[in-house]
Amino acid sequence: MKKTLLLLAIFLLLTGLIFTQELVVINNDLVLRFREPSFFIFDGKVFAELSVFGKMGAQIVYSKVTGKGYIVNDKNVLSFDINEDTITLNFIKKLRDGIFPKSGKVYLDAKIVGEFLNYSFEKGWNYYLLKGKLPKIVKIDYIPGRSLSFTLDYNGSIKNLFHAERKASSFEVRFFPVELGRDLKVPLGLKISTDGVAMVLEIDFGKPVDFSQIVAGNTVTFSFRLFSSEYEDYKELAPGVVWYRKKEKLGKFNLKVNYLEIDKNSEYEFLPSFSLQGLGKLAKVDEMVQKERALAGVNGNYFDPVMGFPIGLVVRNGKVLSVPYQGRPALVETFSGDYYIVSVMSEVDVKIKDRFFLVNAINNPSKSNVVVYTPEYAHKIPFLGNRLYFVVKNHRISEKRYVSKAPLNGFVISITANFAEYLKDVKIGDEARIYLNMGSFPFTVKNAVEGGPRILENGKVISYIEEEKKRYNAGIIIKRAPRTIVAIKPPSKLVFIVIDGYQSDSSGLTFEELADFLMEKGYIDAMCLDGGSSSVMIVEDKIVNEPIRRGGPSISVGIVIKKKK
Repeated sequence: MKKTLLLLAIFLLLTGLIFTQELVVINNDLVLRFREPSFFIFDGKVFAELSVFGKMGAQIVYSKVTGKGYIVNDKNVLSFDINEDTITLNFIKKLRDGIFPKSGKVYLDAKIVGEFLNYSFEKGWNYYLLKGKLPKIVKIDYIPGRSLSFTLDYNGSIKNLFHAERKASSFEVRFFPVELGRDLKVPLGLKISTDGVAMVLEIDFGKPVDFSQIVAGNTVTFSFRLFSSEYEDYKELAPGVVWYRKKEKLGKFNLKVNYLEIDKNSEYEFLPSFSLQGLGKLAKVDEMVQKERALAGVNGNYFDPVMGFPIGLVVRNGKVLSVPYQGRPALVETFSGDYYIVSVMSEVDVKIKDRFFLVNAINNPSKSNVVVYTPEYAHKIPFLGNRLYFVVKNHRISEKRYVSKAPLNGFVISITANFAEYLKDVKIGDEARIYLNMGSFPFTVKNAVEGGPRILENGKVISYIEEEKKRYNAGIIIKRAPRTIVAIKPPSKLVFIVIDGYQSDSSGLTFEELADFLMEKGYIDAMCLDGGSSSVMIVEDKIVNEPIRRGGPSISVGIVIKKKK
């Protein structure tokens, strides 16, 4: 059993089989969505954590002591035994390879358990467990260029089953959950995609259009009209990377908004960037974009405008360049190419020989107990008395003395002499490594930029909003100001948004207004980056918004969109 689990774990690690698809449970009007780490995919199977089945209404009994458990459905019993690696139906029929203990939790084959609970298992754009009758589209009427209507066979309200939006010269409507009627006739000029549970319909008008919608009973009708496009500009920068600018309104307030969308399946990703001189110097985002030969960029972390160093976590290609700050949220990319907005208490530790020390600062001339300097630091490493210095190359201590610059393939540890007693046996050649600990977040971080406040989590305004506000000064929360935001939009879009402010035709938004604005757009996760006078977006080396400072702000860390290596 242990050998099997070890092989499975190694296979997961080597192949990176971690996906951002969702496991969606649908039982008539009930829709539950689960994301990693509530489930994962291995060898073509979907494994879901026990709590998933509990939320589906299953009666579960499990003992960590014996490793045995039971799931009851009416008069039937599904038993499982971690030690035996078996799932048994009614104590007779045994099935193997349906259990996967992971990170102290028990995961079971979702298909086996789902079917036991009278759900059908389907794979489409997501993974589905279905029970009951899906809403069904039974009729589509289309008058080219004028109107489009859908009639559904459904007993409930259809208002929450669809989302429609216009994209430049096309119109798109998404229905979920829904199936297409067997005798449904699709009019010419309509492009439909479906996985059997979700449907996307697109109309390419070839010119800007606006639309309105009316719901009457089980029919929704969209009416179209040509108009002067709200898209002031629109451009596909590369396959899967799109920029556009719009004039919008929130209540009585006018807004000018720039959007930069990156599909996770494209050849491009976000990357933290900084001055050509290094961390601790300020630079403009267009300079960073040019340095990186990137498609586009926005401003990133908050920063100290005097000292020039970033405030909060920065990770670039797996290398930690700045430590987390007070539990603020961070945009994270994993090595599997997935994007997350993570709100956890994090820390950075340095291992020296066989002991660990909390790192208080990285690339920051701090007098804290433990400070690390990497070759990205722009200044001379400060020499302070009553401290120990260790030079590290290729994860091994190469020198035990002060140097003014970290080696290209390593870093320098500056540590208070108060720890000398714990380090007296450390010698040249001993191991030294830096570790990022992100608490409950289970995946290795490739790139990360910290910001905040967090706004949306799992499709809702954060439940801990008052606690989140306390992490920032009142001006960031209350003031109507320019904003830079990063958001995640299903199924696979990472979106950077810059909203101009302090202008007669673009007022900017408060924190609460921003939450309303983002909820209307259908984003599931979102957080602010640095805003106000720092808000700027660069596309193809040009400033596309209207920042407060002419020529754009000078900042510590920016975010560029660059081709993956």
